[in-house]
Amino acid sequence: MKAFVLLLLLLASPALAEEPRPFGRGSWQELRQEHAGRPIIVHFWGLTCGPCLVELPRWGEFIREKPGVDVVMVAADPVVGERKAIAGVLAKAGCAAAESWMFADPFTDRLTYEVDPSWAGELPLTLLVGADGEVTTIRGEVNFAELHAWIVQQTSGANQTDGSRFLLLVSPAKSGGPGRRALSGPPPAQARGKLRMPAFEGVIQIRNLALPFPFPRG
Repeated sequence: MKAFVLLLLLLASPALAEEPRPFGRGSWQELRQEHAGRPIIVHFWGLTCGPCLVELPRWGEFIREKPGVDVVMVAADPVVGERKAIAGVLAKAGCAAAESWMFADPFTDRLTYEVDPSWAGELPLTLLVGADGEVTTIRGEVNFAELHAWIVQQTSGANQTDGSRFLLLVSPAKSGGPGRRALSGPPPAQARGKLRMPAFEGVIQIRNLALPFPFPRG
């Protein structure tokens, strides 16, 4: 019921966003080729996904804060939705500037398999595709502090001369929390000697060496 009310509120605004492009077989490779050489954030959401609708305005804020970042929103409902409805919801949430696609094949399993063979279609799902093509998967709702950190890693990569990279895996300590998250890429140039992180508890894995590391909360 809550998701239905949120959907009605989001649809109450005039549709200012462009209607989404159809996402069919081969679209995932097409999308990646169009953004080749640039970091890209691809967020899979849905009109029938309550957590997606709750989180969508935060995506709108992120898009306004980072106008130079390639953000792609893909409506991945199990039932093919209405283009105008999807465009209206994105516009109301402040996501009109983002590139938009929607699943256009009723057999969604073959679309999800092309994106990630291990993805069963659960939403939301966010894929961070680095400029080098490396993909980082975030299942469930996004921690936007982690998203900002990933962008810093990507944009500072051009200044790296030693070719070194780091891999940071965060496994939430709280049971029932979001799924395991991974961040990877070149370390920020300003992080020599120290790395500033948002407060959390988890596991740091650097070059395949896992170390439990409690971060202060608050």
